[in-house]
Amino acid sequence: MIGNRVNKPHDPRVAASARQSSPAQSTQGVTGGATTTASTVPGTIAAQSASGQGPLSASTSSVHQDGLDKPNPHGRDAATAARPPTTEDFRLLNSRRDSVLPTNRREVVDTASPGGAGTALHQAVLEKDIDKVRALISAGVRPTALDESRRSPLDLLDSMSLDPSTKQQLRHELLASKNPTAPAHYTKWEAGHGSPWGLEILVSGELKGGVNDAKGGAESLEGMVFFSDRTPERSTDSTTRANLRNKARLYAEGKGTKPSSAVNRALQYKMTQALQEAADKGTPLELTKKPIQINVDSMDEAHAALKTQMQSILTDNSFLLPGLAKMSPGQISSKLKFPSEITISSRDGGERKIAGSELAELYAKLGGELKSELENGKAPFLGLINNGAIVPMVFGFEKLSGLKSHTISGAPNEAPKQFSYQNKNHPLGGSETGGKLKEIELRDLKDLATLQLGCLAKGVEIPPDVVIRISPAAGIKSRTGVKAQYLTREQVEGFNSRLLQEIASATRLPPGEVSAALAKAPISTLQTINGSLRERPLDTFVPERRSGDEFIP
Repeated sequence: MIGNRVNKPHDPRVAASARQSSPAQSTQGVTGGATTTASTVPGTIAAQSASGQGPLSASTSSVHQDGLDKPNPHGRDAATAARPPTTEDFRLLNSRRDSVLPTNRREVVDTASPGGAGTALHQAVLEKDIDKVRALISAGVRPTALDESRRSPLDLLDSMSLDPSTKQQLRHELLASKNPTAPAHYTKWEAGHGSPWGLEILVSGELKGGVNDAKGGAESLEGMVFFSDRTPERSTDSTTRANLRNKARLYAEGKGTKPSSAVNRALQYKMTQALQEAADKGTPLELTKKPIQINVDSMDEAHAALKTQMQSILTDNSFLLPGLAKMSPGQISSKLKFPSEITISSRDGGERKIAGSELAELYAKLGGELKSELENGKAPFLGLINNGAIVPMVFGFEKLSGLKSHTISGAPNEAPKQFSYQNKNHPLGGSETGGKLKEIELRDLKDLATLQLGCLAKGVEIPPDVVIRISPAAGIKSRTGVKAQYLTREQVEGFNSRLLQEIASATRLPPGEVSAALAKAPISTLQTINGSLRERPLDTFVPERRSGDEFIP
């Protein structure tokens, strides 16, 4: 449809996107789209993400083992065994968890036991031996190996007929976090969803598939909600998906080569702001790129085609302007380059050439229309107020049953990859199939500040029982040694309180009037406030964790 396109130079966003084999890169005006993974912190805090899928879901395993009516190895009486475990049960379990083996431990590959009966961890689960499971996990064994029936230890546990208390304690031990800042009762999530549309997800209260645009190719599933879960990536794998969080983080970054990717739309908005400022000041645009031609079926389609072409022109410019998110509108407008002439040709023989001042005015008009569309949901809100930089978020959920598997062809000589999805929206509070939101991961306190600013502007709150995890990007972790940290509810509330004070001071408003004022504020005002907040010493906004602080909401 469009001729004479300029070849794009190498761009790291493109390279990163090309490494992903995604089922569909859906830009959700209200949530992410496909699933996988993302994540910096000043001083003490950090963030994270996820992914996954496979042919056999833990939720669909129906194989039952013999000998499941063995006596409880812990000698619990029937009344105790029948009740769900209490906070005290979990506290006791955690007090014993690290006393079994030294804390200096490394990850251990759990090899298959003789006789094809699965791994040592499978055996411990089958025997309902909570102490043995705890010991193996503490030694570094991960609950990822598959037995001869292609079940992980978690799959095996799901297939067993146990009293709820024993099953919950075994699950707790299999998924217990080794992070010393994690809540005492806390377990790792079982299904993750990474998205650049995190605020929209919180506002809508659910994950939605492909709200904005049709996506994907021959092997994609349009409009589905994908999850990174604890299932194998390929039918030939001997373990469940490796690097579960990292894959969700990749999707959360919103990268892509198309103009409709979340990253490119956030940058397009930054450029439309520059175009508006240039028009207001009468600054001429640089019309120096070679002419282009647009072919349409009829001239009635010309304007829509021009708008699409405008997005491509801006995206091409973004590849040539590294550091665009940190530039001022004036700096951007002086560097943008546009085709010197556009020719529109239709099948019925119609043709129109646009050049000179008419073309400059057209670019300004198209920029204004695109700016309005992006403000009204075509770009992630946090990406707009963060000056064109995406705020990746990974949502971690409790066990979610009934997920379907979608297969996408792999590289030559590789087995196809499998992705987990459901064909309906997923509420954050969970559904009849489970999947209650339990964790939100961000890269650093700066991103948390931007998220909280967005929440104030949109009148939404992060559910108080959702744990905030701050985890730096892998490069920062390797350079600094900083690890992921969980924030207590008291710390999150203290952080939010300080942010509100800062915003109230900047806007000269009482704290109680800040949210309503931000809801009416233009994006440019929110960008200024956000930039100021991100420059503050945010680690000092987080209260010290008191000894004995409890995470349980």
